[in-house]
Amino acid sequence: MAAEISIDELRALGMRGMCSVLALVLHDLTGWPLVGIAEAGDRPGAGVYHVACRAPDGLLVDAGGSRDEVIILSDFAMDGRNLALRDLDRDFVSASFRRDPVWYERYSEALPYLLPEDALAIPRPGL
Repeated sequence: MAAEISIDELRALGMRGMCSVLALVLHDLTGWPLVGIAEAGDRPGAGVYHVACRAPDGLLVDAGGSRDEVIILSDFAMDGRNLALRDLDRDFVSASFRRDPVWYERYSEALPYLLPEDALAIPRPGL
């Protein structure tokens, strides 16, 4: 089943509304914290435009790869929006795709084969 999702499809889906699923699978595989890009100053969890994971080196990881937070924030700063990073919990992120759990299953099966070989060998926080 893993061969059914190519890296190009994974990237396209992850940058078009399926970022939460991709980030959640990555979080579950690695233990890396979930991070949302949202309007600065909004109540926690409101107005989240994008979800990624923070790798141990501090970079944010999403369908676009590993990027510095300044770069990823500038990619989403449209129309003069004042954006900030916000820590997210698993329940908040999973609620965004609860009606279509098949995508979580598909990403879960494909992502380990598409990650760099050493990505899953990185120690999980707190372990």
